[in-house]
Amino acid sequence: MLNAQSLIYLSLCYLLLLASCDPHIAYEKNTRIDDYSWNRDSVALFTTRITDTAQAYEIAVNVRHSNFYPYTNLVFTVQQQLASHTDTTYSVELSLAKEDGRWIGKSAGNLYHIKHSVLKMHHFSDTGVYHFSVQHHMQDHHLKGITDVGLVIAKQP
Repeated sequence: MLNAQSLIYLSLCYLLLLASCDPHIAYEKNTRIDDYSWNRDSVALFTTRITDTAQAYEIAVNVRHSNFYPYTNLVFTVQQQLASHTDTTYSVELSLAKEDGRWIGKSAGNLYHIKHSVLKMHHFSDTGVYHFSVQHHMQDHHLKGITDVGLVIAKQP
């Protein structure tokens, strides 16, 4: 059973969690990469329902990597699919480091996070359930140092 002090603490944590939510985020999910080794055949999958085609959205990819990542860039594709339509694929080359080798992005210890916009002011063609996939296209079949890959869909003002 919770005592009064524990209940107050949990209530404050809940309020902080609610306050930290971005009202423009329509969808966000990150997928953990096992053993920090992203297999080229292992596709990160995301599913969301779109209900408003008049709304403009930004579609972005979250990438989190360690400082042991062996390259300064990441090449990947984002595939968008609606059950009743053909697929649309976007190819992306993302710089992860500056020319002098310093990592770009927000850091926490030896981890770095970059949110990269794939599409800005995107209007979905129809309502319904959309499936997205993210797959790397680097030379290494097992790409070391990538810890998480995610998808963010945000409403544009």
